[in-house]
Amino acid sequence: MNNGDIVTIVSIYNPQIEEINNIIKFCFATDKCIIMDDSDTEHEELINRRLYDKQGKYLYIWNQGNIGLSKSLNRGIKRARELGARWLLFMDSDSKWQTDIIEVYKEYISHNDVSKTAIIGPQHNYQRHKRFKSHYYSEKKRIMLSGCLMNVGAIEKLGDFDERFFIDGLDYEWCYRAIKNGLKIIECGDAIVDHSPGIEKQIKIFDRTVFRYGWAPPDRYYYQFKAMRIIHFQYHDLAIDLHAIYKPLKVLFLFSRKKEYFDAWIRARKDYNLGYFGKYPNTV
Repeated sequence: MNNGDIVTIVSIYNPQIEEINNIIKFCFATDKCIIMDDSDTEHEELINRRLYDKQGKYLYIWNQGNIGLSKSLNRGIKRARELGARWLLFMDSDSKWQTDIIEVYKEYISHNDVSKTAIIGPQHNYQRHKRFKSHYYSEKKRIMLSGCLMNVGAIEKLGDFDERFFIDGLDYEWCYRAIKNGLKIIECGDAIVDHSPGIEKQIKIFDRTVFRYGWAPPDRYYYQFKAMRIIHFQYHDLAIDLHAIYKPLKVLFLFSRKKEYFDAWIRARKDYNLGYFGKYPNTV
């Protein structure tokens, strides 16, 4: 296996300079990087200026606005397949490699039958859940997308991401689909990606942290509520169902602006019933 078999797909949205610099660090470990821009204004000039010495190594695609992560990534997948990719590396623009995940994945592929492997993924390290390098391979039921290597052969079998998932849930749904069709999700303990799934909040007693939890604004919770509803009716996964109960309880006991969150929750349920899967708030 060589780098030419892998194409990186990274999504950006109103990127900061540090995110562009981050892309420079990780996305050129493969033969090609496709940068999908979902911002309202294009950043091609900025990208070209920062990546001036990487001409030919990347492809910039502006979607002329936020069309939703699933739809954006599906466009990237289509272009990568046209380039002949056998594997796709998906990265968030703010995720960082803690170890050389490409070398870890190559080692796994070279020593294992991957004909029924849909995704090879890393441990995701973040403030609330610290992860440490450990040599193991483990089958998982679901995995977050950033830092994952996806088998193009599996995409040809299963199809692209479900475009009902505007931001959250697209990775989990695709994993459920893979397992349902007899494919495997593999986590590599030696591959670690620093990830930012949300802003951490803390509860302290006498200056000692006793509880950590993730925080996100009401519009993000809208997308999460709707994603969990889609997965509930399609796969009936107990872990996701329990999470769907936990989320409103977390809002009730830990968040301010509770009305905005519960309005988002009600709106998500209504929009799901209406078959609306676009931006929040629904203005249709």
